[in-house]
Amino acid sequence: MMKNIFLGPTRYWLALLITTLVVFLPGYNHMHVTDFNMFILIVFSISALLLFFILKTYKIGTQVTRDKW
Repeated sequence: MMKNIFLGPTRYWLALLITTLVVFLPGYNHMHVTDFNMFILIVFSISALLLFFILKTYKIGTQVTRDKW
């Protein structure tokens, strides 16, 4: 049932959850106001790591949308 809702590998959903938490916590502590440069460094770094992770673990033919190619 849940596989019909959440397409793609579980590791991508877990990585998205971890990324969201890592970006949310500094924002919750108002780092984006008090130390903007460090906040941007954290956001860009975690985004680059997530992109690298997805590009390295993606397998051709994995269904990532509901549309048929």
